[in-house]
Amino acid sequence: MDHAGLRELIAGGVLGGLDRSEHVTVDEHLSACSACCRLEGQLSRVAMELSLCVEPRHAPPALRGYVLGALPEVPRGSARWSLPARSGRASTWRGWAPAGLSFALAAALLVAGAGWLTARSELDETRALLAAATAEQSTQVAAMQVVADPAHATAWLEPSGAGFENAVLMVYLPGSEQAYLVASGLPATPEGRVYQFWHADATGVHAGLTFAVTEPEVVLIAVDLDLARAQAAMLTLEPVGGAQGQPGPDVVFGELPSS
Repeated sequence: MDHAGLRELIAGGVLGGLDRSEHVTVDEHLSACSACCRLEGQLSRVAMELSLCVEPRHAPPALRGYVLGALPEVPRGSARWSLPARSGRASTWRGWAPAGLSFALAAALLVAGAGWLTARSELDETRALLAAATAEQSTQVAAMQVVADPAHATAWLEPSGAGFENAVLMVYLPGSEQAYLVASGLPATPEGRVYQFWHADATGVHAGLTFAVTEPEVVLIAVDLDLARAQAAMLTLEPVGGAQGQPGPDVVFGELPSS
């Protein structure tokens, strides 16, 4: 496949439209082509911003019960089926459809049928995932409301540490504590470490919340701070519980627009 064709595949990957073999082809090419890595990052950034401008889509209330009710009880000792292996590269688009996670999980179950999830323990896990998706949806909707407000502000925190390639987007409403951190492909936190959010203003540098990432994925975090007077923000890697004193080296950093 020529370079032009590979670039088309990269665009398709950002939109979550590749099959497994195409994912493998793209991953192999990206490991050797820095120009296409930059292209993927640029396309992912555009996808992030566009996704925040889309009205949320809500799954019908009865869909969850219908999907779970369609999965049969399987006697103990029955053969277990495993889920197909996931691609090593996380999609940078699918998680961005606002309010789409719970709908996507339900739709995937409808398509897959009962063939993949046959054991009772797997069914319980699916119920837990759907419950978590519902909780995450409320955060997505709240972030959408901030974006819809003409007074909202955005800022990019650019990579500043080794191993960090993707920027982090800040979306917030000055004068309120409605502030969100949005990241795609944020590396998993090492064991015993967490990410910590910091912001700086005229009075100094202030520690914020901590969070862990289990695998590279789309992350939406409510920061719950008024950043109206903040001049800059960053993420650092710290021990579990957060920094005790001065922050460690930053992994992403960016200036915030003045109010």
